[in-house]
Amino acid sequence: MNQAKTKSLQQLRPFLWASAAWFVLGSAIIYKVQSPSSPNFWGWWLTLFLLSLLDLGAIAALVGGLVAGPPEGDKVRWGIRMAFLGFVKLGAWGLFAALLFGNRGIPNASLLSGLGTLIVVPLLGGFLWSFLPTE
Repeated sequence: MNQAKTKSLQQLRPFLWASAAWFVLGSAIIYKVQSPSSPNFWGWWLTLFLLSLLDLGAIAALVGGLVAGPPEGDKVRWGIRMAFLGFVKLGAWGLFAALLFGNRGIPNASLLSGLGTLIVVPLLGGFLWSFLPTE
């Protein structure tokens, strides 16, 4: 693996830890708050959690690529990749809208914990990232 990819993975690690911590904490919250008779609250939690992570990953890759700019001689491939990441982000928001407006039976704890991923993971990951050594 080259140096740039290794550095990129090191920069991503705090956000992966934040995702794992929020998954455990969100699952514990749902387990404590949600009644067992609630319909499919684990499925809703997992769906919204993973969709939120897809959304966050797409925007992180898109912004990172736009800030870095196109590599020399490979602008078309870079442009296609940026357009694809933009469509992934747009698709994630479309799925959010379809799920939230088309389904009135989403359990509250699953909804808040799942969409809370969009807030908690960047905040906690950014906090952990701030402790990484600078070069």
